[in-house]
Amino acid sequence: MPPTDRARLRFTNHPNADYILTNYRYRTQPFPDTTGREVHTIRVNGVRILSVFQRSGK
Repeated sequence: MPPTDRARLRFTNHPNADYILTNYRYRTQPFPDTTGREVHTIRVNGVRILSVFQRSGK
């Protein structure tokens, strides 16, 4: 990732996050609705490998 894009990310504890990024590693079940709305997904051969969720109310 280019440094300019990387600089846009701020890592925080889950309760304070506006967005949640996941690579689904070790995840075998769907995320609960309370995680937020899925706003972006990357799939390879139909399998999700990365998702971005926008937290509710953010």
